[in-house]
Amino acid sequence: QCAAGESEVKMTVHTGEYAFEGYWQIVPNANNCGTGIIAEGGNNAVGCNGAGNQNQTPGGYGNNLEVNEGPWCLTTGAQYKLIYTDDWGDGGFGFDIFVDGSQIKSFDGVGLGATFTFKAEAPVAYDLSVFGSNLYSYVALAPQNIHTHVFNGGSETIMSYDLMYSVNGGTAQKH
Repeated sequence: QCAAGESEVKMTVHTGEYAFEGYWQIVPNANNCGTGIIAEGGNNAVGCNGAGNQNQTPGGYGNNLEVNEGPWCLTTGAQYKLIYTDDWGDGGFGFDIFVDGSQIKSFDGVGLGATFTFKAEAPVAYDLSVFGSNLYSYVALAPQNIHTHVFNGGSETIMSYDLMYSVNGGTAQKH
């Protein structure tokens, strides 16, 4: 159990076909990789500076696994960085962050790696977001099928929702 002023943070790491190529760290938001390490995993031979080196040695996680990491007691409301590096630069890890039992973020490691930020704070009850739409700023003047990804960042299960959209600031349409 975490002390007052702390939140329990866990993470699920989704490995790819070449899991030995990946490495991650969680550090305070103001820190760079290797400074103030709270947690780390994957192949330590890749480390902070191994992105794109193609010089990994066997180690780290097995291929195509879901690995549960944590829990860590982190300061409630504080920002943290999840730093991911990939030795071959082809990505391959996915990360799901949970705070006090609720998933708050989902990240996909791509390319040489990335730095993701998250706040150690339980989510609000309802926080539905839409991302990854197939529509762009300019589309043909014709009927369009809308495809999106929806993420429930809240702590409550959402059983249904209405997706509303407008074109050029016009009247909202229900989908």
